[in-house]
Amino acid sequence: MGMEDGESYLGRIYSITGLCSDPSDCCIGSSTIPCQSSTYADCDYGANCAYPCEILKAGIIEGYKTVLQLYEIELAMTADLGISCPVGLAGFDDTCPTQDFQAQYANLTLIGLLEDYKGKIIGTKDSLANLASTSVGDTMLEVEDFLCNMNVSFVERRYDEVKNDICGTLFGGVAQINWALWLLGISLEVVAVLAHVLTVRLRGLSEKEAAFTMLDYDGGQELRRADVYG
Repeated sequence: MGMEDGESYLGRIYSITGLCSDPSDCCIGSSTIPCQSSTYADCDYGANCAYPCEILKAGIIEGYKTVLQLYEIELAMTADLGISCPVGLAGFDDTCPTQDFQAQYANLTLIGLLEDYKGKIIGTKDSLANLASTSVGDTMLEVEDFLCNMNVSFVERRYDEVKNDICGTLFGGVAQINWALWLLGISLEVVAVLAHVLTVRLRGLSEKEAAFTMLDYDGGQELRRADVYG
């Protein structure tokens, strides 16, 4: 019994006797062929001995196998992660990390890789800090000053502002003044023409111009206004 594995142990303890579906060729603990028993009696031998609990037994054994597989996967994940190494535990016969993890990724666990990466980052930081005190650091400062001096983006902004002020505001105002002067000139021409016409038509007449000539026409008299436009 001590050499028995879990699967065999479960198969043994869940091995339940069958039931006779027919009295003929069905018995228990007998090697007599043919053997007989009553219907629904316990049996473990014969063609008519049925085992209705065999499906339940197979399901229990299959579930046990699944639990063992999941436990092995859990141990492997623990070994690859590196929080604790399950070497020596029952059901684990691999290394930390597992052989599959080493073949696909690295020889260190995930925590070991993070610690190694942390050390490299610290070393890189120290190297960069020391680099600033060397001639390379002076060159970097010169390059930084050059790039800072070459940053003349304000020139484009100022140019756009001046262009908008001159081309938009100044020239726009000049154009408005020009059109206003043209309209004023045309208006003055119209006013001058109307003023001349009104002056001629409505000006007062002198005594000489206001004199009327008396003309005889067919024995009568006709009043005619003096010719003031002659």
